[in-house]
Amino acid sequence: MDDRVFTLDELDQPRWRQLVTRTFESGAARFMTGTLLAVGTMLAVTLVRGQVTEERQRGVALAEQARAAAGLDPAERTMAEHLDEQAMRLAREPWAGDQVKPGGAALLEQPGVYFRAVQTEVGDPAATRVAAGLSVKDAIPLCLLRGREAAETATACAPGSACLGQGTEQVANLRQLHQGLDVLSARWADDLRQADGMRLGALHGTLRDRLTHAVPEARRLATSARYALLVIDEVPADLPEQMWGSRRDLVQTSPHAVRMALIDARTGEPVAKIRRELDGSATPVVGPAAGSPVRASIRAMRTA
Repeated sequence: MDDRVFTLDELDQPRWRQLVTRTFESGAARFMTGTLLAVGTMLAVTLVRGQVTEERQRGVALAEQARAAAGLDPAERTMAEHLDEQAMRLAREPWAGDQVKPGGAALLEQPGVYFRAVQTEVGDPAATRVAAGLSVKDAIPLCLLRGREAAETATACAPGSACLGQGTEQVANLRQLHQGLDVLSARWADDLRQADGMRLGALHGTLRDRLTHAVPEARRLATSARYALLVIDEVPADLPEQMWGSRRDLVQTSPHAVRMALIDARTGEPVAKIRRELDGSATPVVGPAAGSPVRASIRAMRTA
């Protein structure tokens, strides 16, 4: 080993500066290389573990969904989709005139399902499911079931409010079927297979939450419901410019035509299909006037 002691002047020579610089750079390079390898290894291990965890969660979610879906009978499995199709057909087909068959009054004494949407909201199955999520009970089912005695209540209560539920306890919203049955559909299973990361976690969480409450309620409803009342608001050609609120609110509070269909849930066939003009207020629906066009329609459904 060379024990020679170098002076500052000697160390300042170009040859020594190069030696010191190379030594430092070589050590720094080895340090950086080692650090990058360590970080890369840790990232790779983390990614692999994440993928394993994700696939495990996907498998658990698909198994839970398959077990719940296996208990559905064909009628339960297809009821919500069938009613969606009936609503889309009611909205898109040219009106062929009113149709009233016998049997409507008997159906209305049983549990049923209600759905109301604007004509442009039900153009395809995905849009119709969204519209079902927005539909709430309003004056129409209350008047259909309770007649004149419901006029004051229906006039005073806003759509979706608790007071409209009094007297329509046997009527559920279509969205209750969707909330429970959609998570058991093949479409939901496909979403689980394709989702990753946070979306997979959200889908699995929604599935578990609905399996507890929404699925049993939807199955009960699919079994007990004997009819569906579908209401489609036509969009008037002279619809005023929208200044506030939703397009749905604008249509329903403007003069327009409404299509109503009473569907036998067991056969899937319409018992009554009626089209009438509304003035956009609650009065034609719930008012006591004997000449009310919608009241006449409701009377026709009840006496069918």
